[in-house]
Amino acid sequence: MIIFLYNARLIMKDNPRIYLADIDLSGANLANTRLVGINLRKSNLSRAKFAHADLSQANLTSAQLTDADLGQSKLIATNFTDARLRGTAISEHPDHTSVKENQELIKRLSRAQHWQEAIFSSQLQKAIKHLPQSSKTANEKTLNFND
Repeated sequence: MIIFLYNARLIMKDNPRIYLADIDLSGANLANTRLVGINLRKSNLSRAKFAHADLSQANLTSAQLTDADLGQSKLIATNFTDARLRGTAISEHPDHTSVKENQELIKRLSRAQHWQEAIFSSQLQKAIKHLPQSSKTANEKTLNFND
């Protein structure tokens, strides 16, 4: 089965029956999609392209996001608990560039597995460096800061 979601508008409050948990969307082009509040728990999203997507309040708990592209995605209140982020490209959304907003994003990302191995934009790298030491869940020396 082929699923096309490019420019899709799947917003949970508009259609609460949308259920995408445990779905395999590896390598999918999900650029510019609105997946607000969508449950993608335990989904395989490795190598998926989410550039400029709106994943606000999405549930990505235990999702496989290895080598995915979250570049300039809106990630407000997105749940990354136990998601796998090895090699995931992550940069801030153009509307959310303050240090405080970026620190909040980093705190949520730090609940994921292998978050230290994600590829962060320079703005997010700065946010990590400015986090209070008690907020950091890993030794800063092990972080992979690629731009």
